[in-house]
Amino acid sequence: MRFGLYLLIGFFLLPANPIWVQELSDSIRAQLSLGVKEFQKRYQSPSIVVAVVHGNDIIFSEALGFTDLENKVPATIDSRYQIQSITKLFTATMFMQLWERGIINLDDDIRKYVPEYTSDATFLELATHNSGLPRNAPADIEFAKQVDNWLLTKMEQGPIQSASKKAFITSIKFVTRQYPEYQFLNQGTRRYSNLGYGLLGMGLEKAAETEYEQYILSNICTPLQLYDTGFGTVGSESNPIAKGYFYRGDKEGFIRTPDYYPNSMVYAAGMYSTAADLAKFISAQFDDNSPVLSGKSRRMMQQLGIGWLRAYLFCHARRFDAGGTV
Repeated sequence: MRFGLYLLIGFFLLPANPIWVQELSDSIRAQLSLGVKEFQKRYQSPSIVVAVVHGNDIIFSEALGFTDLENKVPATIDSRYQIQSITKLFTATMFMQLWERGIINLDDDIRKYVPEYTSDATFLELATHNSGLPRNAPADIEFAKQVDNWLLTKMEQGPIQSASKKAFITSIKFVTRQYPEYQFLNQGTRRYSNLGYGLLGMGLEKAAETEYEQYILSNICTPLQLYDTGFGTVGSESNPIAKGYFYRGDKEGFIRTPDYYPNSMVYAAGMYSTAADLAKFISAQFDDNSPVLSGKSRRMMQQLGIGWLRAYLFCHARRFDAGGTV
């Protein structure tokens, strides 16, 4: 869904401590700033935030436009945005933590924790999008209709919502694999599944005997000092989150997009964060002194594609769309 809401992070695997990375020249900064400006112009985005990270440091950042066009709230590196499917990487980190602590095994059957699901899938299959499950649950038919209706009409219709947890659980007994039994596919051919991450999150929550949101905040956000990261997709006066907009052309300009509520998809798309916080989170994925995961777990995530679907040797710019899962 192209709703013109951007938060970008660049993480480049560069030689250790090169002098030219520690202090970017004025000409390089000027070129980067120009690139950000042209990117915003090309995609008609009301706001854009960019951070380039090296090691544990942000070596370049830029913020343009407004997170709230009506009230002219300027975007900054600390502006909060829905991070949509990057939530899956937090869920994957929880998965690795519970495995490190011996609470779960990689090949545990998810039915051990979510007995309402009647087929079979392991934690590892779900975490790597190798389960063969469809993209979304049967309960999300109404969600798909809401999205299609708005895309076709661009008219006010109220919020777009994923299925409730109760409806999701009721529907999963009818779900079967769309693809063969376990095949460890390369990262470019895996079958992406929001349903799979919903199941994974529910299973991890049961295994941890702690509510998912509280676990993530206590065991990932607090140790990494991610103070502007949390759960929610719709802003409020006390928790401003960038609004979503759709660009209709030079004459019509921007219109607001529907608010999105993840409900059962909180495990896959329910969080917000900032460029500054995500810089810390990304750095921790490559930091030998990370307080969140051991080196072994981090290497497993990167090599096996647990939470990651990397096409290159760096975490490239991602677009976070308001109003629907990426």
